[in-house]
Amino acid sequence: MAVYLLYMASPVLIGLLLELLSGQSVNGNQKIKTKYLVLAGLVLFLMVGLRNPGNGSGDTQFYCDFWRSTAKVPLSGLIQYLKNTDLEYGFQLCVWLLAKLFKNQQWILIFSGAFFAVSVCRFAQKNCKDVVLALTVFNCLGLFNFMVQGMRQAVAMCICLWAIEQCKKNRFIPFFLLVVLAATFHASAVVFALVYLLGKLSLNLKGYLLVAAGAIATALLLSRLFQIVNFFIDDHYEIGKGADSGGLVAIAIYLAVLVFGLLFRDKEDPHYALFVYMVFVSAVTLIMRNTVSTIVERMSYYFAFGEMAVISNSVSALKSKDTKILTGVLITLLCIGVAVYKASYSILIPYRFFWQ
Repeated sequence: MAVYLLYMASPVLIGLLLELLSGQSVNGNQKIKTKYLVLAGLVLFLMVGLRNPGNGSGDTQFYCDFWRSTAKVPLSGLIQYLKNTDLEYGFQLCVWLLAKLFKNQQWILIFSGAFFAVSVCRFAQKNCKDVVLALTVFNCLGLFNFMVQGMRQAVAMCICLWAIEQCKKNRFIPFFLLVVLAATFHASAVVFALVYLLGKLSLNLKGYLLVAAGAIATALLLSRLFQIVNFFIDDHYEIGKGADSGGLVAIAIYLAVLVFGLLFRDKEDPHYALFVYMVFVSAVTLIMRNTVSTIVERMSYYFAFGEMAVISNSVSALKSKDTKILTGVLITLLCIGVAVYKASYSILIPYRFFWQ
């Protein structure tokens, strides 16, 4: 557990180390900020890429086994293999190409770890004013835990992070193509198309009414929407088969982030509203986990990155320097407290590396 918790606190520890060595704030100096993201990204890469395939739920071991079996497929048998394997074609083709060059199963973790690290740190650089706090949120509030177990969806989620930049620039075609690409790794990524609409909304009465209307329409058309989702992910999830319990802490965190983000909004960030609405969608889908179906919990993670931007930017927007520091420290302690709580029952504990 010690290694796991040390990693949870690593964004803060790396930030403190850099500030001691440079005498400058990580968030106040662009060069220090870049160095910080490189170091934090390297630690994230090592945690993901060097982990033991047996960690967690068993999904990682499945993908490692898939890597080894795919490496044996010749070009002549590729088409038939794609048809007979119940996984998205983009993922299969990517694994087939890489596995031809790198035989050892650990490479699938190394490649995914590198992609996760680059994508998450780039998202933080582009959208989060306090990168230390943003990466602490990423580590502690559930995104890291999910990404080291749901590899295929995690790759799709990271592709969607690149799509956010296209959404911010109102480039629909590149945004749409990236979402399609993400869906070839995990079909559930189609839900991320909603982000383009959220990017058009503001934090005002009109925006709230449109979101409320969308929520009502979703509730009324739920059965039809489930048919569409099942078609895309090739599954048979049904309404009314939600989880028996759990998720209350995560829902409470989402709601707290929403309230905090609305009270102390970052008025200088033209895209702040997008991230607030992403957190709202995460909260709603997670609530639906217990009342509608467990599949919606997986969808919530696509939008959960909004927490990183909302928390970091709302704290940075506080006027008083002392209040900003105190609030940042309190939120950091709360995040680490959540990580400790999650570690008490997490199937990732003990967190092992490939040599263990």
